[in-house]
Amino acid sequence: MSEKQVFEVLNELSEKNDEHVEEFSDKLKQHLDGQDPEVTTILCSDSRVIQGKICGNEVLGREFSHERIGNRTNSLTLEGEVVPSGSIDYIPEHSDTPTGVLVIGHTGCGAVTATYDTIQSALKSEEVEEPEEIIELYEKGEIDLEDYTGETKGITTDIYLLMKAGLDSSYKELMDEDLEDKEMINRLVEYNVDNQVEFLKEHTDYEDTEILGAVYDMEGVYGENGGLYLVNYDGRSEIDELEQLFSDYSFVDVDRQDSA
Repeated sequence: MSEKQVFEVLNELSEKNDEHVEEFSDKLKQHLDGQDPEVTTILCSDSRVIQGKICGNEVLGREFSHERIGNRTNSLTLEGEVVPSGSIDYIPEHSDTPTGVLVIGHTGCGAVTATYDTIQSALKSEEVEEPEEIIELYEKGEIDLEDYTGETKGITTDIYLLMKAGLDSSYKELMDEDLEDKEMINRLVEYNVDNQVEFLKEHTDYEDTEILGAVYDMEGVYGENGGLYLVNYDGRSEIDELEQLFSDYSFVDVDRQDSA
């Protein structure tokens, strides 16, 4: 991108900020004492998945938003321990009212695709026989994960954390199914949401906090392009149970690819 293009983009963003100031300046003055959001959302950073917009949220103080590739909920401490992200901990730990955590994956996710490609690359080598061995061998220092990712250290760390949350086991679960690459990846998107919900359930003790998982259907796999589909509630992923739980809520679309 040239300097001129950078300046043009910045000018356009600044113009939109002027519109934002006109609409929100006075509203912001009413929220300066703090925040108490109803929900923490964790989405992928994909530029086609517009946080807030997918659910029409333009209410100040309602949604504590968090974006990272692969909609990861886990993070690394300075000592290398895998723990829930502080951005997710923040509201459940500091809110005075009941809240929810909503993990939202999306079909066609690049981070899940990169993890899928990494696992395939490792399995084609002579060093790895099973998907779960990748993390084990890497943590023992017997393989270099970057050899299989072909990515930067930062992206490789994200791929490591997606596998650490269970995407390697999810891959193994689907290995014997006759799925095309795209189908496999979108099934892994769904399982990755399950894994992130389960990780939070196992590694947190939030009070008055419900944990849910959904998939934003960018590619029209479940139905409408842009639709949001609930796939997990508090670790429950059986379609019949989910449909029964949300039977009184007509706008909640419950669906799972693995229920077909």
